[in-house]
Amino acid sequence: MVEVEGDLPPHITTPIYTRDPLVTVPGGAIIGRLEPYKRRGEEALIARTLAELGMPVLATIHGTGLVEGGSFVKLTPTLAAFGTSFRCNDEGAEQLRAAIRPLGIELIIVPLSPYSIHIDAHLGMLAPDLAIIDPLGLPWWFVDRLHDIGIETVPCIPGEEWAINSLVLSPRRVLMCDAYPRTAQRLATHGVEVLPIPYAEIQKGGGGVHCSTMELVRDPAA
Repeated sequence: MVEVEGDLPPHITTPIYTRDPLVTVPGGAIIGRLEPYKRRGEEALIARTLAELGMPVLATIHGTGLVEGGSFVKLTPTLAAFGTSFRCNDEGAEQLRAAIRPLGIELIIVPLSPYSIHIDAHLGMLAPDLAIIDPLGLPWWFVDRLHDIGIETVPCIPGEEWAINSLVLSPRRVLMCDAYPRTAQRLATHGVEVLPIPYAEIQKGGGGVHCSTMELVRDPAA
């Protein structure tokens, strides 16, 4: 576990959601640019913390670009997706695409519905070949693309969409808020072990288990 270095400006109210200020990829990190005023300034603190750790900063989103880590998902070692919304725009997506292209990673840009914020509200990878999705929150062409590359999709139970915002500890082993037992039961039929934790109070701030974590280094999933 890494603690962010430096003092937070007083206007920053939700720093617990550490997923958003950056994107991590093999070889380093990309510092994002956050849309909400109440979060502006976290980016510099994250960059300084990574520098102290010796983790390379591969790029920084700048200008009018908006990139938040909750809208980035790794699909395969050479393919990722980024959901655009009012918090994550096309300019940010193109900067992100340019940053990861030299790593051999293709970026799929996925336009989200008008009231969506991040793709991690609609898609959660559970294993290299398995994902949980909110079918109403993703374009069907993108779901078809997931199937084409061998990723089976499991719809969450209606009304339990927050179950998607969970943390995968290892393939088919996931840390999830304990408020979604029906979705947990559905995932069990696909060989997924769900570790429930009380997290509903934290979700009231607008983010779940996935939003509250950002891996800096992970072992390969397969």
